Parts: sequence; structure tokens; C-alpha cells
Amino acid sequence: MKFNINPVSDVGALVPNNDLCSLVTGLNDGIFAMGRLSHAIKKIEASFTYNGGLALTIHFVDPLGNESFHATDYRFIGKKSLRPSAEEICEIFLPENHLANFIRVFLLKAEKKLELAREALKLQLRT
Repeated sequence: MKFNINPVSDVGALVPNNDLCSLVTGLNDGIFAMGRLSHAIKKIEASFTYNGGLALTIHFVDPLGNESFHATDYRFIGKKSLRPSAEEICEIFLPENHLANFIRVFLLKAEKKLELAREALKLQLRT
């Protein structure tokens, strides 16, 4: 898994250290809380918008190599604060929340494709 964290906002201002610490702690805790589902995550990109608000893009991949992503920003994290706490960032990764469900559905689609491919292969091998 790769992290790409930009410590400079869109307007060139450095992001305060405590905000970066909250981000890293929240991401680490969130990935741990997600459990085995986190193995699908390939890369997490974090940036800070012109007004200092956090924006996240989480890229993930299925066993077939198909990639997808989910993007969110501070307006959808915790109390919608420009600078969410580590706990609020962690919450988006919890198994009962939207991101985990999004990844789960993505992986279930891959499972269906694999099942169809197995059935097609079985038919081809019988003839």
C-alpha cells in the first residue's frame, strides 16, 4: 500500500504538523480497523484544499487487476470540520461505513466475474 500525502495546500501554505499527525494516525488506525478488506487498497492520496480542508482518494484493486477509487473530502468526514481528527478519519474506514461497503461490492463483482470465467472454462474443457 502506498501513501501519497501532500503537506502543502493548494495555495502553497504548509499544512500544520498536528493536522498531518491526525491524518497519518487516522489512516493507520482506519486501515487496521478495516481488517482483511484493507488488502484491496493499493494507494491513498491525501491533499488539502485551498481553504485547508482535507481531501482523500482511496485507490483499490481486485484480484483480476481491475482498479477503482473512492474520493471524499472534509465535508463527508466526521463533523465536517476542515481539519478532521484522527478518530474522524479512522471512522471512514470502519467496516460498517460507506468506503468498506464500496470496496466490498467492488470485490463481489470481481468474484462473480471469476465464477463466470470458471464456468466458461469448464464448458470449454468438456468439449
